[in-house]
Amino acid sequence: MVEFSMSCFQKTGEKMLSKITSDAFASRMFLLHPAEPPARFLLSSPTQGIYMGKTRLLHAPFFWSPKKTINPHMCVVGISGSGKSYFLKSFLTRCRLIWGTGALILDWAGEYNTWVRQAGGNVVELGRHCGINVLSCPKEKRQERKRELLDALEMLTDLGKYPQQRILYSNAIDAAYSRESDPTLFSVYKLLLKKCKGNDHDALQAAFRLGELVVAGGGLFSPVRSISMDELTVGLVCLDLHSLPSEAARSIVALFTLSFVKEQMRSTKYDESGIKLWIVADEAWKIAQDERSDLINIVREGRKYSFGLIVASQNPTDVHSTIFSNAGTMVIMRLALAQHRSYVQESLRYSGEIASAIGNFSVGEAAVHMVFSSQQHFSSSTFVLGKIDGEEPLLSVRLRGGKMDLELDRETFVRSLVRFGLSDAQVAQVNSEFERADYVLDVFSFVSLLEKFGFGRSLVVSFLRELGIKDASIAGIYAQLEMRKMGSEADKIARLVVSDAEIA
Repeated sequence: MVEFSMSCFQKTGEKMLSKITSDAFASRMFLLHPAEPPARFLLSSPTQGIYMGKTRLLHAPFFWSPKKTINPHMCVVGISGSGKSYFLKSFLTRCRLIWGTGALILDWAGEYNTWVRQAGGNVVELGRHCGINVLSCPKEKRQERKRELLDALEMLTDLGKYPQQRILYSNAIDAAYSRESDPTLFSVYKLLLKKCKGNDHDALQAAFRLGELVVAGGGLFSPVRSISMDELTVGLVCLDLHSLPSEAARSIVALFTLSFVKEQMRSTKYDESGIKLWIVADEAWKIAQDERSDLINIVREGRKYSFGLIVASQNPTDVHSTIFSNAGTMVIMRLALAQHRSYVQESLRYSGEIASAIGNFSVGEAAVHMVFSSQQHFSSSTFVLGKIDGEEPLLSVRLRGGKMDLELDRETFVRSLVRFGLSDAQVAQVNSEFERADYVLDVFSFVSLLEKFGFGRSLVVSFLRELGIKDASIAGIYAQLEMRKMGSEADKIARLVVSDAEIA
């Protein structure tokens, strides 16, 4: 009986030991196959790679290298204030210091001009005295340039619905080339105006469409001085588009700048030392959505010429799938909307854990997805960086309350306030409120301050959404604000009742 009991005890003990050992081993399996690439894919010599930060799981330093990816192109997505601009500035600075890489930034919002000047680069501001002649090209390239112009007008306007008007544009461009040695878009506009004298409806519509672009642009498309590609593709250059009169004007300048860069790219040779030029398109959704954009051509051909493309956007669905799926590296910062997270996850096929983490990233945290050039035998090409390690401290502000805690890049947050419509004095007041609260402000105080400035509820709600605050949280914020207002009104009434009683 005793022997039987001892035998049972021994077997039970062996089972328990086996289970404990299995559980312990299973909990450590990530050390054998972690959700991160092996060290040889993350590490590089400081002269061969660009340091970005340490991985969240194993704290391994990650150096990005174009030699390890299938191509050098990069997509960066994340809501406003998540740290995109900070990452891009740090990344471009290091590429310049280590490889001498130039960068052409197509700056839609005026975010980079101050930084480029401080970094010793050149800011090209377009206007009356400096513009772009989109018809300028050698004689043998004129038909190609005409096609590019017509495609650009179709991308940016409703020209695609009116084939007869496309023919009118085509004939007017040919006529401008035959009459002038160096025609401009304004030359084409004048020829279309002459066609309008016979009350030709198509000619009237074509002239009106082009007139909106040419006349509103002042001397932009018939410039006294046209920008030179040499001044755009050497060193660090910001092409400042934000002051141009319309989205169409910004887009057409960007499209033809890319066309010129593409031609220059095709005339260069591959350089094994690294990337020669980065072309950065930040929030360029108008030209990033169309298959005919030269962003697509640069993605397809850039690697063999040592040119790299970086497309950055708050909304990943704004980027054409060809760019999105062909980028060798994806940097995904905080995405607040579920549909944006789902779109990226379905495209890149990473785990649900990473998708969930992306929705809760703080400022500077990022998931990196890489398509490696060599064959891989590990499970995950997507991993999380605990924080982008940049060239200067990443300063942030936080909004708390209503079951939410939102961290935002301070520089981007201030720009958001300016875009929202706050004056310099009002921005200074918001800044002082944050400073007084050690940069962690109660969201109710922030909303009350915006309403005090005269912004209506619908505008404030739109702004909160832009910052990445979810609708449920916004509803909770306003519900608590209403309760606070009711409470303060009740307190006033109670005080008045007490005062009347004392008087009686």
